[in-house]
Amino acid sequence: MYSDDVYIKQEETQQRRSGRFIEESAKLRSVLVGDQRSLLDSNEIVPKSTVESTRDDEETRSKLETQFSWWRNRSLKAEFSTPLRKLLIAGLYAGSSLGAVLVNKSTLSQYNFNFPLCIVFLQLCFSILLLSCLHAFAIVELTALNWNHLRALLLSSVFFVANAVSGLSGLGKVNIPMFSAFRRLSVLNVMILEFLFLKKKPKGSLLRAVLMMAVGSCIAGLGDLTFNLQGYLLVFLNNFLTGANLVSIKRASRDAKLNALSLFYITSFIALPLVTLLLLLSDEIPLVYRIFLETESYQTFGFWFALFSTSTSAFAVNYFTYLCTQVNSALVTSVAGQMKNVLQTLVGLLMSDYRASSLNIIGIFLALGGSIWFAYLKYLEHAASTKLGL
Repeated sequence: MYSDDVYIKQEETQQRRSGRFIEESAKLRSVLVGDQRSLLDSNEIVPKSTVESTRDDEETRSKLETQFSWWRNRSLKAEFSTPLRKLLIAGLYAGSSLGAVLVNKSTLSQYNFNFPLCIVFLQLCFSILLLSCLHAFAIVELTALNWNHLRALLLSSVFFVANAVSGLSGLGKVNIPMFSAFRRLSVLNVMILEFLFLKKKPKGSLLRAVLMMAVGSCIAGLGDLTFNLQGYLLVFLNNFLTGANLVSIKRASRDAKLNALSLFYITSFIALPLVTLLLLLSDEIPLVYRIFLETESYQTFGFWFALFSTSTSAFAVNYFTYLCTQVNSALVTSVAGQMKNVLQTLVGLLMSDYRASSLNIIGIFLALGGSIWFAYLKYLEHAASTKLGL
């Protein structure tokens, strides 16, 4: 990491060229070092009238905020440049993805809080709040919402809400290993929809890997001792909505030209009124209120911690996914994602709602193997396109 003096010298070089080295460097140093007295002294270098001083103070404050934001961002990138911190970010990405599934499952099944609209509403509120705070402190850059974004992302926001609600509903009725195996089939839906709407034809090797996942999922379903038809249908609906959501986002992002985090931020802003309207039209609010009064388990620390973790899970997954892709290579991100899939399957096999059978275990690991193969092929495809400069 660079020291403060290095950044100060860099600023001094730029300011010397503009002819205002003495005044500006003293003010910048006061912000970085925290010496308020030097900032007061620097204002006395050139005596000015009250109006001119006020105007110059405002300009200086704005310039210093910009310079300090630049310094902080450079410092942040320097911190993330070491291998240890890159590995930490990759671990946080995998851990947040795994943790999101586990805490959602705990809230839905262990505490029987089957109110997906309430959960999605809390997730959107926390995501918008936390991303706004990160943007306010210049940690991340977010694009402001405008009418062009609203028109471009309205359809994808509808799919986003439907995808989140169906996913939570399905997770509450299906054990984690089967949920994970079936969720990987969303890749097949994405391929079909991309072929129909984007005219994108998948490669044969990728298609074989996806078919391996599909065969493994079918075998696992035949051996599932906790078969739940409604849960299966919800997961398959979730797969379709995931594909529709991803394809619609791809089409919209080509016009809006937003990075992944801004895309999630603006989509959350658009989705929040939709979820609020659905929540008011449904019977979840009175049911939640009555159950909170009547159920003792909802008044424990464990439940509130699970609900808070569930509420922040969407933000954590999207933020650390974004951060991992920024500071790590595609290979590291892919490996971290596949490690998450393996751990998620293994942890799910140990949970109380899972009942093992030989056929089910064979199918689950066959689908997992197809997922790892698919991720490897996608990495090779990405590496080839990067080498060619595409």
